[in-house]
Parts: sequence; C-alpha cells; structure tokens
Amino acid sequence: MLLVARLLQGFSAGGEVQGSAVYLAEHAPADRRALVSSSQFVSVGLAALLATRVAALTTNLIPQPAPGSWG
Repeated sequence: MLLVARLLQGFSAGGEVQGSAVYLAEHAPADRRALVSSSQFVSVGLAALLATRVAALTTNLIPQPAPGSWG
C-alpha cells in the first residue's frame, strides 16, 4: 500500500512540474519569459539543497543511539 501511495505521489508531482512550467512560460511577459520560467527550476534546486542541509544537521545534532531507536 505504501509503495502504491509513493508511486502516485511521484506521478502527480511529475505532472505538476510540467504544468507549472508551461503556466509560467505562457503567462509571463514576453521580455521576462526566461527569467520567470527559470524561477521554478531554481526553487526546486534550492529546496533540494535546503533539504540536504536539514538532513545533515539532523544527523549530526542527534546523538548516535537515538536515530536507531526512534528515528
């Protein structure tokens, strides 16, 4: 059940990315189209970097036996 839920989540997220990219490109002013469209991809990259940083901090700040017992 969890596998099916994760697959559905991945498929829906994949569809949202393309739809939002097209929406941004079509509704941006002609002279700012590239800048507005690229903001989506930049935000995805920044979110991945932020998530990696949070995971690294969590791993380093929680004492070693704790993640194995409850994390």
